[in-house]
Amino acid sequence: MEDAVRDGNWEVVMTMCEAAELQNPFRTPAPVYSALLAVYLLQGDLNNAKLLWKRIPNERKGDDTLARIWAVGKQLWGRKFAEAQKCLAGSWPDYVAPIMKAMSKVVQERVLLLIAQAYSNVSLQSVAEMLACNRQQASALVRQLGWAESNGTVVPCKPVAEESDSLESGKHMEMLTSYISMLEN
Repeated sequence: MEDAVRDGNWEVVMTMCEAAELQNPFRTPAPVYSALLAVYLLQGDLNNAKLLWKRIPNERKGDDTLARIWAVGKQLWGRKFAEAQKCLAGSWPDYVAPIMKAMSKVVQERVLLLIAQAYSNVSLQSVAEMLACNRQQASALVRQLGWAESNGTVVPCKPVAEESDSLESGKHMEMLTSYISMLEN
């Protein structure tokens, strides 16, 4: 599992952790639960993360790393991304450090996408608060994305919609039309 974590092969990590849990549900060590919970959160699978937390034995929930990961999960569940970033800060044990680093990046990318979709312009201070970083870091990030910034105001570039989304919508509309026409006849 260490190789899969180091290589960022999250599907393999998830499969191995799930198998370990199924083989020995009452003796699964906390690091296995930690890695599995972290991968679920990384993948945005909050439902499975919450269900995993509920089935983890109480004696395992006392593990500091597992509790810290769940603190991140609670913030993600509540869509409190800045708080999630604060929970992600700090050092993590080697067996979850790459997962948590990747999660921090994913959360940051998600926040930036949400900012781009929601704002035509926003203060640099607000961007920094949403990303849980300082103004200099926020400024560097928005410039890296090609967003305009002047006098403390950021003008995000709207994300370009992929063509496959519109094609999928067309296919869905076609399916709905044929279904409704079938019901009418």
